[in-house]
Amino acid sequence: MARKTAWVVFALVVLVSLIGTPAVFAQDDDGPSNRIMTVTTFKVPFPDRGTVFPWMEQYFHPGGQLNPNVINYRWMVHNWGSNAAAVVIAAEYAEWADIQADCGQPCDDWQEANQPPDEGTPEREEYDKAQALFNKYYAHHSDEIYVSLMEEAKSEGRVVGTVGRGEDDDDDDGM
Repeated sequence: MARKTAWVVFALVVLVSLIGTPAVFAQDDDGPSNRIMTVTTFKVPFPDRGTVFPWMEQYFHPGGQLNPNVINYRWMVHNWGSNAAAVVIAAEYAEWADIQADCGQPCDDWQEANQPPDEGTPEREEYDKAQALFNKYYAHHSDEIYVSLMEEAKSEGRVVGTVGRGEDDDDDDGM
C-alpha cells in the first residue's frame, strides 16, 4: 500500500511540474528572455588563498571569461556573513544548452599560450602545489543551476524588465 501511495505522489509531482512549470516561467513576448545561471560554491581558507587564487586566475577563470556562451561571469569572495572561507562562482547563459557548449577558439588559444610549466622546474612545483590545494577545496564544491527571471531583473544599473506588476499580469500565476 505504501509503495502504491509513493507512486501516486510521484505521478502527481511530475504532473504538477509539467503543468505548472510553463506558467511559472511564462513571460510577455516583448519582455526579456529568461537566463540560466550556474552557481558554484566552495571554501578556501584565508592562509591558502595566496596560492589558490593566482592559480585560479591563470588556469580556471579564463574558461568562463573567454567563453562566448557565457553572458556574465563573476567570482566572489566573502565580505560579510557567516562563512569567511566562502568562494562563489556565477556564470550566466542565454540558454540551457550553452552550459555544456564548447568554448572553442578563445579557450583553445588561451590554453595553448598558458601551458603549465615544464616538469622538474621550480615553477612546476609551484603550479602542482597550487593545483593540489585548488583540487583539495574544489573537491567539496556544490553546483546549482537557476533560472534568472529577467522580467524582474536589473543589470549594469539598468532595469531589464518592468518594475512592479503590469496591468496585464494575472493574479493566479503563483508569483
